[in-house]
Amino acid sequence: MTDQPGDVPSGSDALVVAWLESSLDAKVVSWQRQPRWRPMWFAELDRDDALERVVVRGERSDTPLVFPLEHEMLFQQLLDEHGIPVPKVHGWCDQPRAYAMAAVPGRPDFAEFQPTSERRSSTSMCRPWPGSTACPSVGSSRRG
Repeated sequence: MTDQPGDVPSGSDALVVAWLESSLDAKVVSWQRQPRWRPMWFAELDRDDALERVVVRGERSDTPLVFPLEHEMLFQQLLDEHGIPVPKVHGWCDQPRAYAMAAVPGRPDFAEFQPTSERRSSTSMCRPWPGSTACPSVGSSRRG
């Protein structure tokens, strides 16, 4: 079931695998928990004789959040319903608190971008703070 022969899911991994199989009517053929500050799993499902990749995002436990994980999931669903290109949400898991979404190809960084028009366009909406030449950090609640 995993990329490691002989591995059997246990703990929250087993709960996630069981939830994926029952709620998505699929067989999990591989899974991998991503080591990071927020629980996250990558899984490959056999669903209707086709392989499908999903990502499961878990709730952070290291810090209180302004918006609960359910809010994040509902907001992502709303964007999808209005034609904004985001991964399709597959559903909510109560234990552990998590939700599944379609996996999309991509990179976790901008390493392939050159300091050209691509980089300028990715920061074109960023306006500096008053009296500053730098943009506020992503996620800041203040806008310049």
